[in-house]
Amino acid sequence: MAADDNCKAYRWHFKYSYQQTKVLGKLACLVLSKILGIGTAERNWKQVKAVKSGQRVNTSIDKTRKQVLIYAQYQQMRAQARAIKLSAAGKLWEDKDCKEIQMSLEEEVAEPEEPIVEGKVGTEEARLMSKYGGLKLCDIDEGNRVMTVIKMVFVKQRGKNAYHAFATLPGYDPTIGDHDKANDPYWQPWEINEDLHDCMRTYYETEEGKGDNVKVFDKGDDCQSEEE
Repeated sequence: MAADDNCKAYRWHFKYSYQQTKVLGKLACLVLSKILGIGTAERNWKQVKAVKSGQRVNTSIDKTRKQVLIYAQYQQMRAQARAIKLSAAGKLWEDKDCKEIQMSLEEEVAEPEEPIVEGKVGTEEARLMSKYGGLKLCDIDEGNRVMTVIKMVFVKQRGKNAYHAFATLPGYDPTIGDHDKANDPYWQPWEINEDLHDCMRTYYETEEGKGDNVKVFDKGDDCQSEEE
């Protein structure tokens, strides 16, 4: 095979280098072999696919090569005719061309603007904090232990991202962080719903809670407040 002048390069590599190398032999076979055995398929696979598809999928290699050449020449002539038509009308560029190209180097030369980072708390978080911050509640599921809302935490849930009230017990140390094991028994996030409101109402109806001068409204009363 090596002495055969008509031997295809990929066949030579398949016989002599494919088994001897881990990568280069396979690479040589892939690079040197032609799709369908015609060079145009490598260079113009889109045109080959357009010609050899549907009911023409079984077209022979020789016919496919000829049809691709004719089809490619037709596309080239059509593109040239369209360019001549636009040139005769005095319109070499279309509106979409101007949108896709950069008409000036201003953006390249100008220094990028520094992003402005606002240090204030988000509007929704600030609104909820002004409403619930400092309020106390009785955890009726844990022996009516009294907890205090000190901040809002953003909780991500599938289809329901929302802020929750972060309530703590006496003994919580804000200086060591929420995830420190020493703080674990002393905090709990509360979803802002009727259960939280009921627990708050329970506390402020006690003698201790009445001394905080927090006015409690029953559900349905006009408290001139928002839904929460």
